[in-house]
Amino acid sequence: MSNNRDSIKYFFQSMQFFALFASSLAVPVSIASVGNFSDIDRISFISISMLAGGLATLMQSQRFKFMAPHRFLPMVPGAVYLSPTLLALQAGGLPAIMTMAFFSGLLKVVAAPTLRFLKALFPPQVTGTILLLIGIDIGLFGLANSDVHLMHLGQAFDANHIKLFSISIALTFLIFLLFTARHNIIQHYCVFVFFLIAYPVCLVFEEEGRGFYPAFANASWFHTPTIHGLWNNWSWYNSLILPFIIASIISLTTDIALVSAIQRSEDDNMDEADFGNISKAGFIDGMGNMLSGLFGGMGLNASGRGVSFSIAIEETNPTLAYGVCLIILLIAFCPKIIMLFAFLPSPLVTAILLFTGSLFMNTSFKAIREGFKRHVSSRAVAPLSIIMGIAYDTDPLFFQKAPKYMQPFMDSSVEVGAITAILLNIIFKLLEQIKTH
Repeated sequence: MSNNRDSIKYFFQSMQFFALFASSLAVPVSIASVGNFSDIDRISFISISMLAGGLATLMQSQRFKFMAPHRFLPMVPGAVYLSPTLLALQAGGLPAIMTMAFFSGLLKVVAAPTLRFLKALFPPQVTGTILLLIGIDIGLFGLANSDVHLMHLGQAFDANHIKLFSISIALTFLIFLLFTARHNIIQHYCVFVFFLIAYPVCLVFEEEGRGFYPAFANASWFHTPTIHGLWNNWSWYNSLILPFIIASIISLTTDIALVSAIQRSEDDNMDEADFGNISKAGFIDGMGNMLSGLFGGMGLNASGRGVSFSIAIEETNPTLAYGVCLIILLIAFCPKIIMLFAFLPSPLVTAILLFTGSLFMNTSFKAIREGFKRHVSSRAVAPLSIIMGIAYDTDPLFFQKAPKYMQPFMDSSVEVGAITAILLNIIFKLLEQIKTH
């Protein structure tokens, strides 16, 4: 009987983590839409990106001595690669996307072993700051997705905006209500229960949801992805090197922050993050990108939503990767089910983003607080870096006035805040050494 209960628990946990994984499919869907891909190429692009993410997630969970970190670290077609991938799309279409995804993966594979030597650059206050800025970024993106950015004094908006905003707020309240429920079962499976309730509600009330019906009706039940193959479609552009180098650096920095957070959740008394383990995570991250690019997908990065939720419900068991990978394997060949997630209603996405963004921030506070206790001399690192990150969100045009050589590193609040945190950490460490001598 206990084995049956464990199997049921494992199934539902895997399903809700897949739901979080699937909410990231908006990235490849957007790229396919902008690129006007044919129906076959669109489904294949999404399917291969899914499969590569699932395989990379599975590889992260393994216990290979020199390669895999044995962590539940979901890998998704990530927003980190959205901007450079759109540049690749404009430069050379799908062949350029595949080539640069492979290039980015190769960079990460080469750079991953060096991460263990960068421990001094990423103490808790730096990794915590990066996590906090990612959480704020996710939350702001969720608000923008709900059209709440239009809801200010003097701004004209129609009844549809009011309806979308109202549904978004109601669904956000619902998911937080489920997560804070006293009943452990509801709390642990809140995302799964939320999707079951919210998806039908959105399809009924949201006008955009009506576009789902013809797409679902026209999609086939089974489709074998068309593998374009990098070996036949190599397309190199020098102009894309820097954007993908920066995306790779951000992706590896995110790996450091997320794996550190997982380690800290499993051991409250941890003195320092295990950077040997983090290096393995970065290596598998790179391997996943190479696989995705090799067969016709886009770049991958670790899913902050999946990690923050797994920490929040205290379910970081690497074996969850098997269930998630199996579900991805089954769904990646079924366009009809892919359409269910390719057309996620905007209020549902908003609620998920606000929810996971807040979990991110909660995780980051623990790391920053730990940094304050152990590194008294550098307490200003987190506040100043957060201010710089928020300043970017407030007035991004100001940062575009920076010298040209700095502008590639100022494309988001996370980049600005992370660079500020790393530089301030170095400065305070040097000042501390000068004082001791």
